[in-house]
Formats: sequence, structure tokens, C-alpha cells
Amino acid sequence: MKKISLSIFAIVLTIGLVASTAYALFSDTVQVSGITISSGNADLMIYAYGTTDPIEGSLSLVTLPPLYPGYTENFKLDFKNNSTSSINLNLTAKLTHAEGDWNSLKDKIMLAYSDTGTGDEPTSAWRTLDFWYTNGITIGTPLTKLEGIKTYKFFVKVLDFNNTFANKILSNMSFEITGTQAN
Repeated sequence: MKKISLSIFAIVLTIGLVASTAYALFSDTVQVSGITISSGNADLMIYAYGTTDPIEGSLSLVTLPPLYPGYTENFKLDFKNNSTSSINLNLTAKLTHAEGDWNSLKDKIMLAYSDTGTGDEPTSAWRTLDFWYTNGITIGTPLTKLEGIKTYKFFVKVLDFNNTFANKILSNMSFEITGTQAN
């Protein structure tokens, strides 16, 4: 009986080995190429209100009339998130340079903004030029890629002061406006 069992086992083992070596799976390999991965960017564009050419460098279009105590003036700028990535941009602005009577006027002139671009009152708090210079300001809510052009209205107000501040001037003022990716 043992011989028969061993013979059957040998036959089954032989058939198994022959069958497994004769058995194969179909396969095919495809190569995928030409894939490009690139990084995007943050690209903030600023335009003089109602124009189509972005401001490059300095903006000489904003010249305010002579201001006096209690007077408020405003001007508009258009902002656009022109980033290649679909990101939102947090905007910050900081006064970086002013020539003229800075020490006399830095605490006498206030600046505020409205991120709706409309209305006669700002949506932000009034801050002195010195505050804008020292701290910078976060401007409005994040600027989205889908918004297109968004208008911001900036307000300038002169605080009450006496004649010792008459005929003072600030010129060649520069603001650095930064768009940073919002989380």
C-alpha cells in the first residue's frame, strides 16, 4: 500500500510540476511620459482706478489737492490676483518712504481704506501715516483668483492742527503692498 501511495504521490507531483511550468499569465507594459509638474506663483497686480495697464514701480497718478484740518480726500486703486495658482492672497501695505516734512506731518495725517471700493466712509480703522510706516496694515479679506479686479478706496484725513503746520508737504511717498498666499 505504501508503494501505491508513493507512486500516486509521485505522479501527482510530476503533473503539478509540468502544469505549473506550462502555465503563464499574459502581461503588457505601457510607459507614460510627457508629464509636467510646475510650481505656481503669487502675482499681485495693481492698477490706477479704471485703467488697464498695471502699475509698474511708482504711481504718479495720485496727487491730492492741498489738505487742511478736518478735510478728507480719497482715491481708488484696482487690485487683481493674477497668480498662476488658484490661491487667495492676503494683502498687507506698509508705508516705506516719504520725503519732505515727515516729522511734522507723520502724526497729523490719517489713512484708512474701504475694501468695497464704494461709500463715503472707510471700512478700516483710521491710522496715522506713522502707524502705516511702523507697523503696516492688513488690507481687507483675502483677494481671490476668481474675483477679477477688486477696487479699494483709500481715504486721507488731516487732523486738526494749528498754523505751525501750514505749508508743509510730503512727497514721493512709497507704499509696499504684498500679496501672500492665504492659508
